[in-house]
Amino acid sequence: MSNGNLPNGNVVQSGNKIYGMTTNGGSAPLSGGVIFSYDIITNQYFVVHNFLFATGFTPFGSLIKGTDGLLYGMAFGGGVTGHGVIFSLDPASNIYNVLHNFDSVNGAAPNGALVQAGSSNIFYNFTQQGGANNKGVIFSFDISGNTFSKLYDFDIATGSSPNGSPIIASNGKVYGHASSGGANSLGGTFSFDPVSNNFNALHRLIHKRRFP
Repeated sequence: MSNGNLPNGNVVQSGNKIYGMTTNGGSAPLSGGVIFSYDIITNQYFVVHNFLFATGFTPFGSLIKGTDGLLYGMAFGGGVTGHGVIFSLDPASNIYNVLHNFDSVNGAAPNGALVQAGSSNIFYNFTQQGGANNKGVIFSFDISGNTFSKLYDFDIATGSSPNGSPIIASNGKVYGHASSGGANSLGGTFSFDPVSNNFNALHRLIHKRRFP
């Protein structure tokens, strides 16, 4: 337990070490998970950070390495308002910094991994909750100035409560899937154009009854 348990998401490499996160365990109160490193040369495992509710708690996603060499990630809950945070970790010093506190109005309960737009300093992702309709938001985060921008509010009509991680396709658009809402209330696939701020519901899921 003190070394973390219930790992989630992918690992990322920086130097001779790989880094990952667990959603539970650690030596901090409430066992909110850890960031760990594993040295692929010496085969040594080390807890780099114990998540605390005050600075981000229970991550459900992966870390990503930014253009500045820092590792970036999100915690599902905790932070100043309890709605989750965006954070950075310096692999050289193991210093953890909270960069943004979600406040429900601009999103809450972030999940998955941040994705980077090419070689730029801008990351994209979405939250499962919060926003104008409390159904999640699409947001961008510029690591050059730690600037957060809410780009779109999900709603029941076109898809809500997105899950997982988005991708940025070769056309520059952000693609992902909503876990609920839409024409059949079963979610579906969507695209979002960061240039025009245009959201499109691309495919709605349909339940087919199976007979014996």
